[in-house]
Amino acid sequence: SEMLRGGVACSTLRPLTSSASNRWQVLHPAQPNRFHWRPVLATCGGTVVLCQAQARRSMSSLPSRGMENGLVSCEWLRAELDAPSAPLRLVEATWYLPNSPFAAPEGSEGPQAEFMAGPRLPGAGFFDIDGVATPHSVPHMLPDEETFAAAMAALQIEPGTRVVAYDRLGVFSSPRFWYTLKVAFGHPAEVAVLDGGLPRWKELGYPLEEGPPPEPAAPAKMARWSKVQEAV
Repeated sequence: SEMLRGGVACSTLRPLTSSASNRWQVLHPAQPNRFHWRPVLATCGGTVVLCQAQARRSMSSLPSRGMENGLVSCEWLRAELDAPSAPLRLVEATWYLPNSPFAAPEGSEGPQAEFMAGPRLPGAGFFDIDGVATPHSVPHMLPDEETFAAAMAALQIEPGTRVVAYDRLGVFSSPRFWYTLKVAFGHPAEVAVLDGGLPRWKELGYPLEEGPPPEPAAPAKMARWSKVQEAV
């Protein structure tokens, strides 16, 4: 089995049989005894991309009690932002898969330009999946420890900071950031993906930021981040 590193959900995927390679067993890491059979939409460089709607149904069937499942609802996040129980950072991690249903919209200048123009969740920072990466012939490889530490400092993410990641497609690329932070680098605080992402947040009529984001705060003190070798 392998951890999905860039698809719809960060789950363990197991092929049903070698002759049925388009069906995988999806195991959510928070509930390893719970699984669903889901068709694969596409593969790209060894990354499995699940059908977004079906993967979301798998995740939405999990109970919502906060961040312990790795998935939070927009309703939960709105309430938590009004009265945070501990430091919480919002991070947009939009990435588009060319020539697929998850490609950039027509006229897009890229996910970071869209983030800068808005709309975006209030106070969010942006994580560049392609930019914060180890140079390689294959794109967006996991970053080295120094590069990742600098990116986390710029986002004001410290070892005790809780993090909620979202993207502009609902739930597509944000689990990649969840995997990088929580699994590959072993972030000790809670990390979760926002169920429904920006589309669901907008649908509910919750506050948004438009136009250039406010001047970023000074970077946090650079912490030491070490890769979890078993995860990478």
